[in-house]
Amino acid sequence: MKKLLALLLIAVLSLTMLVACGEGGSNAADGELTTETIVGKWAFEMNLADVAADFMGMEGKLAGIFQFKEDGTASMYFDGDTFFDSMGQYLRKFMTLENVAQMSGLSAEQLQQALAQQGLSWDEYMNTYLDAYLQTIKTMFPANDEGNIVLSEGKYKVEDGKIYISKNDWFTEDDAEQYRYEDGKIHLEAEGVELILTRANESL
Repeated sequence: MKKLLALLLIAVLSLTMLVACGEGGSNAADGELTTETIVGKWAFEMNLADVAADFMGMEGKLAGIFQFKEDGTASMYFDGDTFFDSMGQYLRKFMTLENVAQMSGLSAEQLQQALAQQGLSWDEYMNTYLDAYLQTIKTMFPANDEGNIVLSEGKYKVEDGKIYISKNDWFTEDDAEQYRYEDGKIHLEAEGVELILTRANESL
């Protein structure tokens, strides 16, 4: 399960932003964006079915904010309740009786018999297990005072039609994503998925 969680987080982090709406911020002209004019909060909504197609049963949406600050740092965070609800839905769809039995080297009937010997039904076992596992995830990714889960932080710059975000004090081309800026929206292309960022209300 730790491997599954790690793979999910890679998918989330590598495809950080998708379709959003908002208001406010700098009024840079189309095609023009700089380290200064990008400053502010940009809302996004990630459709998990679109960006995590390799994960069985992954559904729902994650709404969050990508924030560029005047001090040259950036962060991306999700609403905590939405993040954990989506995780729970995915785990419940993946952890079926058949899947767990197969991973355990047992048949579904053998697994049910083993649980029955402990006085547990399959539903009772899974409800207890998943509740405990989700609590573990919440401990690994604690929400901040605003109830948000910060998944990515680093330094940023905008240069030559690219947005660079790095956890180091320097930037390489591996940190860069091509973009275009039209009608107040930032359009990025990441691993075949178009990402659209729109100015968010600064109170978010």
